[in-house]
Amino acid sequence: MLLTRDVLTFAFPPITPSKEMVIYAHTIPSTASRPCFIYPTQNQSHRLAEFHTYQLNSKRGTLVIDGEWDTIELNRSSFSEFTQLGASYPEALVYGWILNDDAFLYLTIDFLPDNTPEPYNHLGVLYIQSGSELQRYIVSQTNKTWGCVGFTYTPRANYQHTIYEFKIPLANIHSQDTIQLMVHLCDG
Repeated sequence: MLLTRDVLTFAFPPITPSKEMVIYAHTIPSTASRPCFIYPTQNQSHRLAEFHTYQLNSKRGTLVIDGEWDTIELNRSSFSEFTQLGASYPEALVYGWILNDDAFLYLTIDFLPDNTPEPYNHLGVLYIQSGSELQRYIVSQTNKTWGCVGFTYTPRANYQHTIYEFKIPLANIHSQDTIQLMVHLCDG
């Protein structure tokens, strides 16, 4: 790799005719911070006062937490929010599905605006208001305790993009009926 004032040059060994090389690139200023988004979007001002409300057992089901799309998620979404990451990304809605079974709360985020395959840099944080306590559950490519991050196709887009999946034990949540949650997502 050779870096000059305005040019970055890569040298690769020759590629045989039967092989194909695909390169994804974005130009991002060196002073750019990691783009982060909070849902509900009313919390973008960092007030953290608004929550999505989920009535326990209102949408029953079980999800496989593997970074791939599950057919159960084709039902009506629990919430959707318009999001624009920047000039080189598609403007799109972000969809969220919340459901539970007898043991777990599940949340899947279909993050349509992020069409770059850089899963080692993605971070999802689920906040759950549990009594007076604000619980935090983190997922990333390397932190899979509470779920995972995937890069896949979904029915809402004809291109690969990021999805976030969370699986939280109901025993961790001190709520009998209503669960309040918000999501914080950071890209690359």
